[in-house]
Amino acid sequence: MRTDALTICRKDDAGLFTWEFWKATLVRAIRTFAESMLAYIGTGAIVLKDVDWLAALSAGGLGFIIAILLALSTGIPEAPKAAKE
Repeated sequence: MRTDALTICRKDDAGLFTWEFWKATLVRAIRTFAESMLAYIGTGAIVLKDVDWLAALSAGGLGFIIAILLALSTGIPEAPKAAKE
């Protein structure tokens, strides 16, 4: 059996180039962005003006990128399974 370099997901998962995979990946990345920002804001800000918004956005952006890279490397369980052929 030949494995292509572009076939990153397991055979039973949704393919890398399907809309379902990218939709699930985007949902996960947005959630990770929000969780990262909330974690950063919640660590030291007592009032809204005390928040370092640039650092909070930076932490959220890094979480977003990491979530996408993890989905590309390991697949994403939220994506629907491909139909059996």
